[in-house]
Amino acid sequence: MPAQLSSTQPVTVFIAARHDRVRSALWSLLAAEPGIRPVAATADFGDLMRLLGSVSPAVVVADEAVFGYADTRRLRELAQVAPRLVVVGMQDHPGFVSRAREAGAADYVRLDEPERLAEAVLEAGTAREP
Repeated sequence: MPAQLSSTQPVTVFIAARHDRVRSALWSLLAAEPGIRPVAATADFGDLMRLLGSVSPAVVVADEAVFGYADTRRLRELAQVAPRLVVVGMQDHPGFVSRAREAGAADYVRLDEPERLAEAVLEAGTAREP
């Protein structure tokens, strides 16, 4: 069941994915979802970190390839500055989900689960700070 948007404003999303096809697919998928509006995209971790302040999205959707599959330091660095972070990738092991959440991500979603990605973005974008 899709998450319900709590306001009339769309959840703005910054997409970070190293590969053009992945970035384009994520943009198209999220732009087609009611209540979600992609506002920026990049392939580079440095650009993402530099542009976050000026773009001010509600959620960052980052493919794990952008910060490095095993680079927890970069994942934590991104989670500290992103308003909300949803990590996407193709890993099946529950350890990847745990690692992403422990680093500060709201969720880890497989790239082949588009409905779940939209739901995770809406949930992250409408979540209240504790």
